[in-house]
Amino acid sequence: MKRMRFIEKDWWINHIKKNSDYIEINNVENVLPEMDYADLTFIFDYKVTGNGFTVKIIDNTTEQEVSVDELNNAAYEFFVNEVKMISILQQLNSKEHKRDRVNNSISQIKSMINSWKNEKVVAQW
Repeated sequence: MKRMRFIEKDWWINHIKKNSDYIEINNVENVLPEMDYADLTFIFDYKVTGNGFTVKIIDNTTEQEVSVDELNNAAYEFFVNEVKMISILQQLNSKEHKRDRVNNSISQIKSMINSWKNEKVVAQW
């Protein structure tokens, strides 16, 4: 299980800092409009070696559960990036991927042994 807090105002500040060459870092907060920014907690429940996951999203202001359909653009982008990371983690830890890595390692070792057999070894005295 993985709990992550998403504070939209902080997300926008970081987004602007990374992507703007024209706004001074000290002025970033002044550029943002006055509004109610999302404050959410994402609770991802997944198995590292399995497929799929469940997510529970809580609005920290109202303490109510929120559906993925209700997320604004920034929160949805955050959610999608986390889903990508979970998918990659699950894929890397899958049995099939591990078997492929082992098979690739064995092939590399065999290739190295064959290349050593074909090299002329000259003894130096």
